[in-house]
Amino acid sequence: MGERKVLNKYIPADFDPKLVPRGKKPKDDLVPVRMMLPFSIQCSTCSSFMYRGRKFNSKKEAMK
Repeated sequence: MGERKVLNKYIPADFDPKLVPRGKKPKDDLVPVRMMLPFSIQCSTCSSFMYRGRKFNSKKEAMK
């Protein structure tokens, strides 16, 4: 439990930050996001209801 309270981390003398792998950016610039409905809605194609609080996946893209 004491290791969680450490403010400084040990960095070895031979550490090279250039060798640390970085996260890859998605090639299509679409980021998957988990969202929740703020109110109930009805599908216009199949007439099924999706109620408030339902979680669903969506994709977020940047405006160009």
